[in-house]
Amino acid sequence: LAFSGLDFYTLTPDKAMTVLGPANVDEWNKDSDNTWLRLLQWDGITLIAKYDANKNFSSVYSLSITNENMEGPRGLRVGDYTDTVLFRFRHSEGAALDNGVILYGDGENAPYGRITYNEETNTIVYTDKLEQNTTMLYLTFRNDTLQEIQIFLNK
Repeated sequence: LAFSGLDFYTLTPDKAMTVLGPANVDEWNKDSDNTWLRLLQWDGITLIAKYDANKNFSSVYSLSITNENMEGPRGLRVGDYTDTVLFRFRHSEGAALDNGVILYGDGENAPYGRITYNEETNTIVYTDKLEQNTTMLYLTFRNDTLQEIQIFLNK
């Protein structure tokens, strides 16, 4: 899962700043369990990282992209059309749902792909399992145009 030189699985805030430069926003927030969340923002890019109680880096929690210049996995870019995105990944293997389609898998347990249709937006979700972690790629479309790429790591 690479994003213009940033490998999500090995990503750290320091690596992100090496590639993207200093963040426009760099905020620390204490979580309810005494750990820390660090929010870093650049133009059209947001990174949230987890730290322990002593502010030692633990993992990246999420990466959100609305910047059209960032390229995601399989050449994804904000501005791509729904049908071109669907053809870059597994699809057409699952069943229809009331408000969407399961693209592959069972739609609930990784790995799977699912598209959900709403009045204003459509969302494609791709999940994968790596060891004990689940990675979720959320693609949000408005008027069949990709508006945001989000990736989450659930440990």
